Amino acid sequence: MSHVRNKLKILKKELSDSSDEAFFSKQNLMNVVDWLLEDTKLDEKENMKLQEAIQKQIPVEPKLYMNEKCPIFIEFADGHGESRMQYKHLWHCPRCGGVVGERKILYQGRVHDQKRKVYCDRCGQKMEWRTTWKENLN
Repeated sequence: MSHVRNKLKILKKELSDSSDEAFFSKQNLMNVVDWLLEDTKLDEKENMKLQEAIQKQIPVEPKLYMNEKCPIFIEFADGHGESRMQYKHLWHCPRCGGVVGERKILYQGRVHDQKRKVYCDRCGQKMEWRTTWKENLN
């Protein structure tokens, strides 16, 4: 295990010295996993878990689904309540389908994305919101 510890220290130094975002690309992260697995004696199940954890750290774009029917529950002051259907525009995680944000259509067609999550609550996948911001500027 001391070989893995040494490699992690080297990796930490390289990360702190690097300001390039390309260093965190998918290929580089996969190379780090392969590099660490060379010296460890993990079984197949542990290797799969490690690969999956690394994959979840690679940001992915959420998917927008427009006009989804969602129930809302209204409680009135007199004590009774009711449910109604409302249409929402929701961002979903491409990995598990969990809701990671909501889009509001404002006055004159302007859009506002709110409740954006950095990570999916269901599966832990990291979200990439940068391209959706560019879309909103047009």
